[in-house]
Amino acid sequence: MAILLTGIYSFAQENYKSATIVTKGGDTLSGLIDYQNWERNPLFILFKQGESGRIHRHTPKDIQSFRVEGDYYFSAVVGVDITPRETDYLTYSAKPIIEVDTVFLSVYLLGKASLYALVDRDAKQHYYIEKDSSGIVELIYIKYLKQVQRKTTIQKNERYKGQLNYFFSDCPAMKKEISNTDFQPESLIDLFKNYNFCVEPNEETVQLTNNETRKAEFNFGFVAGATLTNLKFYSSEQKFDYLTEQNFSNSIKPTVGISLNIVFPRNRGKWALYNELAYRSYDYTEAWHEFIRENYFYDHAVSIGATYIKMSNFIRYQIPDKTVRMYFHLGIAHGYAFQIKNNYKVEKTFYGSTTVKNEPAISALRTYEMGIAGGVGAEFKKFSAEFRYEIGNGISSLINLSSTSHTFFFLLGYHF
Repeated sequence: MAILLTGIYSFAQENYKSATIVTKGGDTLSGLIDYQNWERNPLFILFKQGESGRIHRHTPKDIQSFRVEGDYYFSAVVGVDITPRETDYLTYSAKPIIEVDTVFLSVYLLGKASLYALVDRDAKQHYYIEKDSSGIVELIYIKYLKQVQRKTTIQKNERYKGQLNYFFSDCPAMKKEISNTDFQPESLIDLFKNYNFCVEPNEETVQLTNNETRKAEFNFGFVAGATLTNLKFYSSEQKFDYLTEQNFSNSIKPTVGISLNIVFPRNRGKWALYNELAYRSYDYTEAWHEFIRENYFYDHAVSIGATYIKMSNFIRYQIPDKTVRMYFHLGIAHGYAFQIKNNYKVEKTFYGSTTVKNEPAISALRTYEMGIAGGVGAEFKKFSAEFRYEIGNGISSLINLSSTSHTFFFLLGYHF
């Protein structure tokens, strides 16, 4: 199994595309680069001159630049602000902590003022400006903690706006736009375009990055199929034997729902957040005869069923760039039971006299079920087929009677 998964992973990862590199000596070489549509700036690239050529590993210290699939990266020695932006790691300092590194910068825009970007190993986004002979300067944006009226608050140091006012001072009209500029690629690209047009209206600003490739893709769809559910009960108390000792037969029911697959930008669309809202149900009726002696016996019948609206959320990995795209996902499921069947019937027959007793099979029900699920499937164009397994915490909320539900899904889907 490990060998198979390694093979699938390797097969999915290799993606050589036509490209050029510029060596440290200034020579331009044409060939192929293993292109991964990087979300984070690559630490190195794999390059070969021709399909059967030798593969060379190049870091930012080895080459000047490379171009592949519309992306343009160049090597630069820059300062990198390593102060964290994640809430759990914020400090009380509003000052940047700069480390010097040699990196591949991604070119967003070339003009009088050029805009570059770096997404580091911690997925932190950095932006850089280069204008005239100023060198490459990082635009600084810091989040930090501050005590305000005995409460800890999150503050923002938007130094990048002051930097932009300085660099764009030869176009005073930019001041208001700078004050409204967010620390986001779309906002910064628009700002740089407007500035370049302001100071050099007859010169063309070259945009190298495609914003559409940096946006999430939303795919809505429908899903339908069948479920096979097995219900199990566990208790150390003999009074629940009518549940724990029964082998409830598998319940096969239809399921139908709607889906939303959010494909994350970059990385060749390999990662996605898959969400599904679906109807599903199960239904069991088990009956058995308990013989005590002649003319004295019991007939038991347990009826348990539930109808759910379920929300499932998965992290999905999908193999890119194939006609038939396999995917694997793992996630959690939440179900609300809006209809429940819950009955235990006992008929006692004693020398021709029969008495009937009906009572809830489970005295305390769980209407909200949680579970974990995983699946494997394949997509062809807009169609999909999937096998999924889910284990949930069942229908009993009694402390002395636990339950689990085991469900197998066989699903077909269509997305827009």
